[in-house]
Amino acid sequence: EKYVANIETTRKQDVLWLRLNRPDRMNAYDRETVDELISALRENIDARVTVITGTGRAFCAGGYLANLADPDFWELRSMFTGSLELFDAIRSAPMPVIAAVNGAAFGGGNELVVCCDLAIAAESAELGQTGVKVGSAPVLGGTNLLGVSIGEKRAKEVSFLCRRYTAQEAMDLGWINAVVPDDELEAEVEKWCNE
Repeated sequence: EKYVANIETTRKQDVLWLRLNRPDRMNAYDRETVDELISALRENIDARVTVITGTGRAFCAGGYLANLADPDFWELRSMFTGSLELFDAIRSAPMPVIAAVNGAAFGGGNELVVCCDLAIAAESAELGQTGVKVGSAPVLGGTNLLGVSIGEKRAKEVSFLCRRYTAQEAMDLGWINAVVPDDELEAEVEKWCNE
């Protein structure tokens, strides 16, 4: 089996780009991906801005378990603790972290958007939680941090009902900062980085 890099790390002068690179699973992350993201953040501590984005049609579909129907307890726990460590690394990073939401951001993938300092989305992107639909819960910021951005009642609506929200709806709620045409996403993010 050909090795596939879970993330692509690119340094453009002072800007660190971290691209989730598993389009085969909508960039869902496992423990290995999480560890690579944390390492990349640590190794580029001198970057002035970090951007997190995805390859293909999704930003991130959340946590990945090959065997969700019959998950291994320790594997599941390792993914959850890893996710918490990643979100903590992003929240405590010494530079602003921008989510460039290129496509679907659901479950833990949406919480990744929420925990970044700023978020700019492509028009076609959709965001939301999946928790109760898959027997999980948004424990990585989908309840508390999202409530800070969009208010408690709206955050409960997002978490309880698991609806899909367009990028424009998310922006109107204060969930993300800007929406741009799909083909302008990277250029717009670069403008924000420079600013």
